[in-house]
Amino acid sequence: MHKEEASYLFSVLGNPNSVKIAKMLYNKGDMDISNLEKLIKTTPEEFMKALSNLLEAKLVLLEATLYKINKPLLENLLAFIVTPCGCCKKS
Repeated sequence: MHKEEASYLFSVLGNPNSVKIAKMLYNKGDMDISNLEKLIKTTPEEFMKALSNLLEAKLVLLEATLYKINKPLLENLLAFIVTPCGCCKKS
């Protein structure tokens, strides 16, 4: 993963509703849209905007009628942050 991709993914996760959706799917597993929307306490418009952004970034995937978190991508993002690069190494 490059810093540009990481920056983009973090910008998508910069919305509190996006974080709620991602956490809910990561911890509770796959859900249909009605159950997911019930758990995310926001307006329908804000919910759909956050879900749309997560889908566009491929942080959330839609399989048939179930939404699921893209664990490999999320874990890759975390690995990017915790792995030192040349700019972070001690001199």
